[in-house]
Amino acid sequence: MNVGAAATLGEGEALARRIRWLRWRTIGVGITGALAALAGLLMLSSVLGDVYRELFRGSGAVRLAFHLPPALQPERMNLLPWLCLGLAVVGTWGMSTGRIRRRYCLVAYALMAMTAAADILFAPPLRQPIFHLPSGIERMFNDGRYTEVERLVDDFPQQAAAVNYVKAQIGLRTGDRRMVEKHGAPLLTMVDTFVYRVHDDPAEQTVLAEQVGAFRADVIHAIDRTLHGVPVTQVGLTVERQSAGRLGIWVHVAVFGLAGAIALLTGVALTWVWRRMRANLLHIDDLQHA
Repeated sequence: MNVGAAATLGEGEALARRIRWLRWRTIGVGITGALAALAGLLMLSSVLGDVYRELFRGSGAVRLAFHLPPALQPERMNLLPWLCLGLAVVGTWGMSTGRIRRRYCLVAYALMAMTAAADILFAPPLRQPIFHLPSGIERMFNDGRYTEVERLVDDFPQQAAAVNYVKAQIGLRTGDRRMVEKHGAPLLTMVDTFVYRVHDDPAEQTVLAEQVGAFRADVIHAIDRTLHGVPVTQVGLTVERQSAGRLGIWVHVAVFGLAGAIALLTGVALTWVWRRMRANLLHIDDLQHA
């Protein structure tokens, strides 16, 4: 092999590496843009939900985001988000590189959308659908359909603490102090027993950890304040001290709304860049095949 041929071969390999790197960058920009836009839309949706609940909650009610304890959630893993992600990657890879016919890429995107829509529409009410959108029971709670919420959780009599936890949240949202007392008072006793280890029995502590260990501290604090006027449990006192410097709801809405808008605009900008990169890559492929 002469020097000229070796130089030409070296230039060809360098060009092939640059084209491969351009393909990977195009794929990365496309996926990043889609994820940023999706994250922005979800954040803005969450912020709008917070604004709606703040504006239309009843007077005297305690505003808390609904929390479904893990004891009432299905244990089976949801594979549909991974299927959607796989279809999105295949479609973006094919569109970016031209290695898959465009109509097949569109079929992948359509299947992804249909899978996501099916999960959102037909997911069991106690399981969060794809993209961590609100579950059926969360939507019922936020819409004020408390009878339906109670009917769902009453199917778990063996999880009495978790059922009381959900019903206490209904009492907090509706301002029904009697309901909070009926279902919340036993929870406060269990939580304090767990925190202070009153009986110091490892077996009992294990049981209590499974029952109340996953409860959210701000819910326990709200029950404590509603029943006693001021927090008296250790969890309630801790949350009270920590909440002294917290941002107000409208500051929270402004911060997350701005972050969501920035993420959405970033996603749109990256998508535009991806289209330009994809056009350049396809043009290079056309030149190579010409």
